[in-house]
Amino acid sequence: MILQLSSGAAESPYPGWSGYCAAKAAVEGIARGLAVMIDILDPDAIVIGGGVGQTERLYAPETRDAIRRHLFNPGLRTDILRPALGDSAGVFGAALLAR
Repeated sequence: MILQLSSGAAESPYPGWSGYCAAKAAVEGIARGLAVMIDILDPDAIVIGGGVGQTERLYAPETRDAIRRHLFNPGLRTDILRPALGDSAGVFGAALLAR
């Protein structure tokens, strides 16, 4: 499946294209949420964990462009990183807390 991030399908859904439009809305929502966190916290990096962190499209240049569109300062300096522990970070964290 190819997902183009820059269409208006998230804002103006097309009849019969509900899956595509929902996917577009999800990507726009993630980009908007990350932009808010970057605006408020100004982190050096963001690691997206869990199963969502395994989504290839999150690390594409088009996603950075989508995030940049929602920033107050369009100079995006924050790295968006893959989780080093894959989608098992929560399991490792719980195991460390149980010690």
